[in-house]
Amino acid sequence: MALEFYAVGTNLAALQALTGTNLVTEPYPTEYHEGENAATSGTSRPVVVGFPWAIWKWDTPITAECLKTFTDLLGANQYASVYIRTRTNNPEADGTYEYLYFSAEMWRPKVEPKPGYRYENVEIEFRRLVEQP
Repeated sequence: MALEFYAVGTNLAALQALTGTNLVTEPYPTEYHEGENAATSGTSRPVVVGFPWAIWKWDTPITAECLKTFTDLLGANQYASVYIRTRTNNPEADGTYEYLYFSAEMWRPKVEPKPGYRYENVEIEFRRLVEQP
């Protein structure tokens, strides 16, 4: 069985599992894309090109303090270089999914502010994923 958890940090040694932060829940649903189906081969099959990318979403509200876990990594920038651990589309033999480490560009979260210092429909995009050993 795969060890299942999401993590984010400024380097591999500083990765912090989301369940150990102020977040009440891990992101759900999440997406992982191998790249873009932007070209076709001579057999008319799509060919995946470009870097993988991932999106973490929360379908339940999170607090401002939780959101700060991510915005602190960005500072005043629109994106920042981070390291993440995320679910991929590769199934394990037992039916669970593989979680891998990547360097990535984390983009400023998309959020819907709500009264009471809560945010709904939070979505964070990670681009240019490069798998790490």
